[in-house]
Amino acid sequence: MFTFYEDSGHGWLEVPIALCRELGLQGKISGYSYCKGDNLYLEEDSDASVFVSAWEKKTGKEWAVKRSDGYYDRPNEKKVYHEKSPVRSFHDPIPDDLLKK
Repeated sequence: MFTFYEDSGHGWLEVPIALCRELGLQGKISGYSYCKGDNLYLEEDSDASVFVSAWEKKTGKEWAVKRSDGYYDRPNEKKVYHEKSPVRSFHDPIPDDLLKK
C-alpha cells in the first residue's frame, strides 16, 4: 500500500527509494519531487505516473481500476489530505542516480 499526500495545491506519492531503483527509475525523477529519509515523495503530474507505469509493468497489476460508475478505485493507494502538506517541508536531496539530468 502506498500513501498519496495532497494539499489544496498539489499531491505526492510516497515510495521507497530502493523500490524506485528496483523498478529502473534511475535518471527519471524530476526536481519537483521531494525526499525524506529512505522515501521519495513523487510529484503527481509526472514523476508519480512514471513510477506507476513501471510498477504496473513489474507487478502485472493495475494501479487504478475503473468502476461501473466511471470512477476509479486505487486499491494500492491510501490518500492523506492536509491543508498544508508536510511533504513541502522535506528537503533531503534526491539521490543523484535517480535525479533526471
